[in-house]
This record gives sequence, structure tokens and C-alpha cells, in this order.
Amino acid sequence: MSETITVNLKKPITQGEGEKAITLTRLTFREATTGDACRADAVQGDFTKILALLSGMAGVDLPTMQQVGMADFNAILAEGGELMGEHAEAAGTGAT
Repeated sequence: MSETITVNLKKPITQGEGEKAITLTRLTFREATTGDACRADAVQGDFTKILALLSGMAGVDLPTMQQVGMADFNAILAEGGELMGEHAEAAGTGAT
């Protein structure tokens, strides 16, 4: 397993606001930590918990992660499921 994965986004997202806003065309994810899991527990909703976990792994805030399109989200799970402590099948991708 790689220590990080980088996913090129089909649709760029924006982090920050105003003059400090930056456009992200790819996200790099590291292995999830127990701290990421604890932060995910702080939000409500199963899907939001997954996004909170992924946002910690990518080093972006939750509102930034919530901009990710579903096609990109599915690619992130397919490529990064093992970084979440799961095999890709358990991450919901059906890949082995």
C-alpha cells in the first residue's frame, strides 16, 4: 500500500474565500488516523462522516471537501479505500 494517493479532480474545487481562495485540481490523501476518525464522529450523518474523514486525510476543511463531485468522490474511494483502513470493496467501490 502506498503511503499517499493523489486524485486528479475532474471538476476543480475552491478552498478559502476572497483573495486567499485557491483552486484545487487534485487532492493528495494520506493514511487515515484515529484523530481523523474522532473528528468524523463529531459530525452527523453517515455520508458527512466519510467526507469529514477524507477532509482530514487530504488536509482540507469539510466545506472544501463537500464541493467534490460524485464522480471524483467515487474515484477517491476506489483509489484510497486502503488508506481508510479498508479494502476497496468495503469502501463501496466493488473493486478488489
